[in-house]
Amino acid sequence: MQAFKDSLPVLLATSAAGDDDSGTTAAARESRIRFVMEGYLRLLSRNPSIAPVSVIEETFGYADVLRGQSVQRALQASSARAATKDPVLAQLARASQDGEKQIGAAVATLNNLLSLPTSERDDRHLRAHSRKARLQATHAQILRDLARNSPTMETS
Repeated sequence: MQAFKDSLPVLLATSAAGDDDSGTTAAARESRIRFVMEGYLRLLSRNPSIAPVSVIEETFGYADVLRGQSVQRALQASSARAATKDPVLAQLARASQDGEKQIGAAVATLNNLLSLPTSERDDRHLRAHSRKARLQATHAQILRDLARNSPTMETS
């Protein structure tokens, strides 16, 4: 219980400071925060006698944080696309943002497979790694296209 009480404020502070990260990094950070928060909530639900007096307020606050992170990233992505008047650039920006999400999902899948015992990994591991490599190559090409079409646009 004490480990959760100590780690959650640190994770949330780190999350708030990480606004400049790519979608992939932000998704990984949110995944870690979600994992820890869900563990904390699971502990509280299984052991209600150890729950602090402010548990309802606290857990609703954590749910708002998790929901707010996703909403904020979606609004930022939408705003970035809307800021350009060039439909080609807007489409490339959307493709880049979608690619970051797909890479994040592929990395999560690969991490899940790597956590399995070696005897259980089979060829799904190779397919996941290959998919991640293809997505990264496609995303790199989209970033090059963005840079070529708009040299002043941030692509990192």
